[in-house]
Amino acid sequence: MIVTPYATYDQESDALYVRLAEGEVGSTVMLDDLRMIDYRADQTVIGIEFLEASEGVELDGVPFAETVEKAIGESGHQIRIFA
Repeated sequence: MIVTPYATYDQESDALYVRLAEGEVGSTVMLDDLRMIDYRADQTVIGIEFLEASEGVELDGVPFAETVEKAIGESGHQIRIFA
């Protein structure tokens, strides 16, 4: 099930999560030390987590980067985006 993408930010852990679809996480793939992608068992991207988000987030190599950027922008969180 697809949802309207949205972003949440946890200030305590300095983590930003962009939710792209509903479902249970089947696997997580680390793009690097600060970016992780959650997949359902059918390989649908569920969401993307960015650590140390207050320093900005890098979208290079992130699936659905335009959708992720839009969700972050619409969230109202003051997160700098690098593309």
